[in-house]
Amino acid sequence: GDDADGERISNAISSFDGMCLAILSKGSATLTEGNDADGPDARAYHASALAWSELLGYANAWSINYNSYENGEDTKGNNDEEKKKKKWMVNTSPMLAVAAVAPVLAQCGSRYVRRIDGLLEATRDSAGKPSPSLWNVAHDAVSLRDATVLSVASPEETSSSNNSENSDLKPVVHLLTPRERLHLHAMHQLLHDNHKDAMGAYLRLLELFPGDLLALSLALDVSYALGDADAALRASTNVSTYWTERDGGTLRLSRTHPAQNMANSLIAVGLSPSPSSSPHSATSAERLAETALSRDSDGSGGTSVWALSHCLASEGRSSEMMSKLAGFDGTQHYEKCGYLHFHTLMKGYGGIATLDRRGAGCARSAVRLYDGGFGNILEYSGNDVAGVEEQ
Repeated sequence: GDDADGERISNAISSFDGMCLAILSKGSATLTEGNDADGPDARAYHASALAWSELLGYANAWSINYNSYENGEDTKGNNDEEKKKKKWMVNTSPMLAVAAVAPVLAQCGSRYVRRIDGLLEATRDSAGKPSPSLWNVAHDAVSLRDATVLSVASPEETSSSNNSENSDLKPVVHLLTPRERLHLHAMHQLLHDNHKDAMGAYLRLLELFPGDLLALSLALDVSYALGDADAALRASTNVSTYWTERDGGTLRLSRTHPAQNMANSLIAVGLSPSPSSSPHSATSAERLAETALSRDSDGSGGTSVWALSHCLASEGRSSEMMSKLAGFDGTQHYEKCGYLHFHTLMKGYGGIATLDRRGAGCARSAVRLYDGGFGNILEYSGNDVAGVEEQ
């Protein structure tokens, strides 16, 4: 019924919003709490995995779903005459697939997605059904990128068209919005490991829709996968004016709004020093990151520390970098960022900062940080020393 459909749509949107928060915050702002039986690292992984698993289920359910209707009722006819009477309707929500799969493709590539699908094949849900396939969900969504439909004309338009020479022609429009189509074009490129063209799509998307923080986050992920700091800088400058106007600028909106703080921290990541950045870029990035960190350390802590690590490293401020990344107070900002092991990456940065100090015991401290992060991943995935020997 309508009520059931409305609840299903509402739940899917809620899941999408929750996953977007996890993506933008690298996992620290998830709406779910993970199990901490195996420690804070495992809890961070689990919290992000719960949000991702829920969204993947909705993305699979809202993958291309064709329904046939005749006068509002389902028709089961088999002969050609009855088939001609059928009216086809497409139920799809491609942005669910984008949020579920695009970040994994951007950071890890298509082979990693294939590996996850291989692991999911061996699992079943509570009803015994097989788990969704990331690859299939993404391909189903991408296949609708250029889909068109006949538009429904208003009575005025119908009246005017009846008087025209082409009254038998109906206007054709795209099924999806320009923003959705650009997202799907970028994901299509990522499915083929063409990160360079995907970066171009995200830059175009940010020019047209500077308020799209999901696109900004994905653009930064792609730029770092490419090792292209200039592309990250372009992504941030494409949206900086839009968000500056909302942070004490012309519009003077609420500075405490979570989206504003997340935007500031992500922009700071892109403004971190690059070969073509201005001398003031690091200063601006550091100021934005510190502002976001002070306003919303829970939601923007991980990305703010990410930006600060680049700013401090570029100026050789190893002691401050070590405090942000390896000290107890600093690690609290990214400890919950378990989405795609982001907090492990920050621990790796902390190990680099520790080695840069070159003091007594720095090597041991750096190894301890590395083992505390990457060692857990290797052990959990069976790729540590013991796991390799067993293989």
